[in-house]
This record gives sequence, structure tokens and C-alpha cells, in this order.
Amino acid sequence: MPKIFERDGFVIYVYFDERAGRHHLPHIHVYRGRFGGDSLVVQIPELAILHSDMMASNKKAAMQIIEENLTEILEKASQF
Repeated sequence: MPKIFERDGFVIYVYFDERAGRHHLPHIHVYRGRFGGDSLVVQIPELAILHSDMMASNKKAAMQIIEENLTEILEKASQF
């Protein structure tokens, strides 16, 4: 799962494999800090939250970063 974006202490990794089928929908993992920190998992491009253990304020900030940079995130994800 490649790291493709980082901003304001949030690190974004993308899982995107068209061959994987429904079990592994394209999604973003967002971590506050490094692996093991608060996390958020968001389905793309729908931006549906699949999992979160972030505080509400961090989740809101992470979603804002994703929404504002979605085109760039999807472009970088398609390169892997």
C-alpha cells in the first residue's frame, strides 16, 4: 500500500487494485502520524467512511484534506 500524500500531520496510503474484486474496494488509509496512530479508512471515489478510530476533529480535518485533494490522490494512486 503506497504512501501517496502527506499534509498537516496526516499520511495517506491508497489500496487500489482493479483485479481484487468487491472484497477489496479501492480505499484510502489515513493515519495521524505514522502507522499505529489514529486511523481512518475511506472508500474511493465515493468517500464513504469504512472505519475510523480518530477523534471527531481529526476525522473532519482528514476528510477535508481528502476532499480538497481527491483528484491528486486518485491520479497518484493510478500510477501504482
